[in-house]
Amino acid sequence: MKKLTFVFLLTFFVILNNSYAQEQAVAKPEVTPLEKEYQDKVKEIKQKDEQKEVQKISEEELKKQQELAKRQEELRYIFSPKLDESGVAAIPFIMPQGNVIQVPFVDHVPYFFTYAEIFNDGKIMVNETVDMVFSSEKGEYSRQFVRELKTSYKDRNGKTKKLDIQVESVFYNKDKVPFFVTTYGDKLQIRVLAPEGIFKTGASTFYIKYVVDNSVFFTPDFDDLYYNVIGYGFKVPVARAGISMIFPKKPNILAEGGVVGSEENQGIEIKRSSDAEGNLAFAVSEPIIPGDGFSIFLSMDKNVVIPPSVNDKINELIRNNAFGITAFFGLFIICLRYLLAFLELLKKKAVKKVKSFASYTASSLFYYNLKRKIDDKTLAVALISMASKGAVKISNAGEDIKITKISDKNLAIEEKVLFSKLFKGKKEEISLNDKVVLKKAFSKFKCKLVKRDIFERVKTDIANISVAVILV
Repeated sequence: MKKLTFVFLLTFFVILNNSYAQEQAVAKPEVTPLEKEYQDKVKEIKQKDEQKEVQKISEEELKKQQELAKRQEELRYIFSPKLDESGVAAIPFIMPQGNVIQVPFVDHVPYFFTYAEIFNDGKIMVNETVDMVFSSEKGEYSRQFVRELKTSYKDRNGKTKKLDIQVESVFYNKDKVPFFVTTYGDKLQIRVLAPEGIFKTGASTFYIKYVVDNSVFFTPDFDDLYYNVIGYGFKVPVARAGISMIFPKKPNILAEGGVVGSEENQGIEIKRSSDAEGNLAFAVSEPIIPGDGFSIFLSMDKNVVIPPSVNDKINELIRNNAFGITAFFGLFIICLRYLLAFLELLKKKAVKKVKSFASYTASSLFYYNLKRKIDDKTLAVALISMASKGAVKISNAGEDIKITKISDKNLAIEEKVLFSKLFKGKKEEISLNDKVVLKKAFSKFKCKLVKRDIFERVKTDIANISVAVILV
């Protein structure tokens, strides 16, 4: 009976152990190419740091590190999730002041602090400390940590101003790690992938450093400063949040305020304090729910921050209207292309029109417009013009000059009149010594020439008046 009981217990423990092993053998999530690249970068940074540290380590430092490692093993047990008196899972959390508090073992930010140093040119150097509790390997931030920043705000005139944000570095638990920055709409996201594919459960700390420009709105009498501390992108609660604002010199604060809440519903109070040098500190009085923001705005006297130069204003104009300027230049290039094509078409039509114009406009009309009189030379100009158009042929016949008829196809109106009178009936040729024929033909030609001149001038005057009316 004892042997049977022993065999039964042994079999039970084997089955229990196998069951436990199967529960522990959870398949690791697939690693994407981006995560693999990220992990490789993290390993490379760690290897370089370890190589540097190995060179500096002495026997005494090695002993200290061993003691520290032992202490960390003890802390792992101390900080492991435990149940509080109400049965809710909680872990100890060390505040910046050094005191230890119990925080819920759920995905949230127990502490968010921003140190913002404002320079005299209006730029803000931001150093953020974001403590994050990871309670599960399947949580919102289990594989990547996302910090979302607002890239625009509305000034007191309701005009949208865009911020210029340059991210400099990100540390994860005091280890420098790679990060990815993406921008969409009025938001900028800083993404940090888990170095080992999944963030370890428990408390972790992220240190983010970036520079913000264009947060100051300048007016003739005072300057406004706006700063959105945490944005609206956290998908987990933020238990405590605060900001310290350091000024280049003691400011005279004319008005100040801060709100915690959503973009549609702001109104939770915040606490405020200041020191002898005029630096300010703000802290929330209650937890911030996911999706809510924490914004600070204040008005201060002039000369705390130097107003932007002309070049800075131009850069701001380009930055705030980048899409509009790009669209304008794109439209301008398209219009310019069509304009050039239109001018080329006009040019071709003009050449064609000049050729056609020369076929029906007599040189005698230009001569008349130039001299404003009709004389013997007018007839000579008309005959030469007709010959150049192939209507007549002028040839020498001893002491006489003969004009031979060809065709009046390309002649102007007044030239056709002259042509018909010179070769009246069935005449094919005339002599310049035939004064009677020339006198009659020239008389009809002069009348038609004057009428044509009047008609052309009236047309030009009407066109000019029409253009003037349109422009007015």
